[in-house]
Amino acid sequence: IQRVLTAVRARAEAESDIPLASLPGEAWPIASGIWARARGSEIEFNWMGDCIALELSTGAVIGPVDAAVGESTQLRGIDKLTREGVWAQVRADRRRGFDARTPLFGLRPNVVHMPAPVVRPANTGDGYVLMSDGFYRLIEPYGMYDGPALARAIKDKGLTGLISELRTFEASDAACAMPRVKRADDACALWLECV
Repeated sequence: IQRVLTAVRARAEAESDIPLASLPGEAWPIASGIWARARGSEIEFNWMGDCIALELSTGAVIGPVDAAVGESTQLRGIDKLTREGVWAQVRADRRRGFDARTPLFGLRPNVVHMPAPVVRPANTGDGYVLMSDGFYRLIEPYGMYDGPALARAIKDKGLTGLISELRTFEASDAACAMPRVKRADDACALWLECV
């Protein structure tokens, strides 16, 4: 990962009209991701940022739950802020995250090492869902499901059915009474089954 991100940064520096080092922390492009790698009878999960996984047999969450709900936690009391105040808070949070060298995909120097992987069994029939924080909102902060209930709903409704349910819920709260910056965040998920 570090080798790839270092090469991408070198290319961005070569093609940029302004020095990348002149950008404040909140202006640096960032992304999150999670991946799984089969290793014999085990599956290894690792991530950068706020993407997580769900173990379908137990409903256990794998990954950085605090990061996945971080935006909502940071925006408690958002109803007391002006729109400018909200964006000032978001910029400050992004800058703090950049300065703290939070593990994220991006162009900043000194790419952070990823956390230690989480390893689970890879028994035939076991299932896992890799998801963005936008999909995880079904659990928190929206409270539509807990982990085990979401695991059952994934099997019953499928991922597209749950994304539709998520978007319907968000549309019903167009004024963003539920604390969030965007009416609808990216919501993607990938269902893996061990064979």
